[in-house]
Amino acid sequence: MPEYCFESNRTAERSGARGKMITLTENAEEVQICEKVNGYATLSETWAKTDLTQLVWAIRGKCQKSLCR
Repeated sequence: MPEYCFESNRTAERSGARGKMITLTENAEEVQICEKVNGYATLSETWAKTDLTQLVWAIRGKCQKSLCR
């Protein structure tokens, strides 16, 4: 299963690439979203695959909310 990771450059530089990260793991009919801090999962969600445009906007919103604080 492919896994995609998103991390803020600002926090990655300060923490030595061990800050907050959003990971996406794709399954057949769903996407597993996980927030990690220092490599440990702090929050996990499962999103059903429905509309690609809706999924892209949901990912943008999740990254904006989690990584830009």
